[in-house]
Amino acid sequence: MPTVIKGQPTSAEVIERLKADGRPVLLAFSCGKDSLGAWCALREAGIDVIPAYLWYLPHLAFVDDEIAHYEKLFGTKIHRYPHPSFYRMIAEGIDQPPARLRAIAQLDMIEPSYADTWSAIKDDLGLPQDTWVADGVRAADSIVRRASFVRNGVMKRTTHKVSPIADMLKVELVELLDKNGVDLPCDYDIWGRSFDGIDYRFVEPMSRELPDDYAYLKRWFPLVDVELERGRALSEMSSAKPSDVDGKTDYQRRNKAEQRRRAVATDGNAVMCVCFGDRKSHDKWRGIVGDGDVISGDRVAKAFPQVCDGRRAQRPAEPRFGRLGRSPLYSLKQTDSLEADSFSEAECILEALEGADGRGHAFTDTNDYVCVWFHDHNELDDFLRTRRLMRFGRLYVDGSAWMRSIR
Repeated sequence: MPTVIKGQPTSAEVIERLKADGRPVLLAFSCGKDSLGAWCALREAGIDVIPAYLWYLPHLAFVDDEIAHYEKLFGTKIHRYPHPSFYRMIAEGIDQPPARLRAIAQLDMIEPSYADTWSAIKDDLGLPQDTWVADGVRAADSIVRRASFVRNGVMKRTTHKVSPIADMLKVELVELLDKNGVDLPCDYDIWGRSFDGIDYRFVEPMSRELPDDYAYLKRWFPLVDVELERGRALSEMSSAKPSDVDGKTDYQRRNKAEQRRRAVATDGNAVMCVCFGDRKSHDKWRGIVGDGDVISGDRVAKAFPQVCDGRRAQRPAEPRFGRLGRSPLYSLKQTDSLEADSFSEAECILEALEGADGRGHAFTDTNDYVCVWFHDHNELDDFLRTRRLMRFGRLYVDGSAWMRSIR
């Protein structure tokens, strides 16, 4: 019995409308069970499906293997394009050593939106802008998704997004995949779901199960090891806490705990890099805090006592790079294939990142730094505000200026 979505057509009716439209349907393909189910349902109806996979990194071996497997299984090419988060993570300096910030600024990257991305994909594939983009989102996944369908619709005509298996239950999805001989990717053995980011939930299992891919990930995000240390420490702290006994049901407690774990795991602004431009300042830091390239915020908080309540607004300092050279991206020759150009662009970005040498006059132009991890970004901000340290930076802090301020 499918899920009833108030005021919305059934999945059978949605698919019939797409079939009557008589045009190809783009599929937002993730290698996950839901997008696989959507592909099967559309294909069974005789609809021409054009799958497109949005990658977080261009060449993870396990993803390449999965794409090749499903291309063979369905007899269809799966197009690959960069996920908007790829540009966001690079531009925001996620898990990057300070010496790379100058190179990132010089790249002068544009961060596309989801709408921009799918519009560009349609142009690249020669499809009209009103082509439907299908996904595998199902109402049964959560109350939030079900409410979203009721509020926004299963077929969104303004954005041309459609969820053709929105009312399908998990048991029906499994039966559909089995009937079509579709197996699930290795993601489900490793993570219990499809790969969807570079936070602790994904990188910790990857470091154990896919060491070669983890090594490739570290080329892009060298400080991801800090996220591992932070995640492991927080997991130990969480398991040591007593469970809630405030009258909530087991489901409510599990759901709340999972929400907390996800919020902490995906908090990309909870690590502070303290940058040193001279040996004297780093020696002074060691004398106050102690040794260690990666240390906890608790340890640093004990070494530097509060000086105010932190309520007064403080603007964090930012590195000043001065005049930057021409972006290497401007020298790339474009072809008539956005898909191919995206891979070339990624290679250019990685070359620029790995070529960063720390030379320059900004406080981040250094290879001498200490990473300090906090429980979340609120704890980090509270530490900086109550010590009046925002004047030295936030995620990247001028450690030399900080140490000089201490008498």
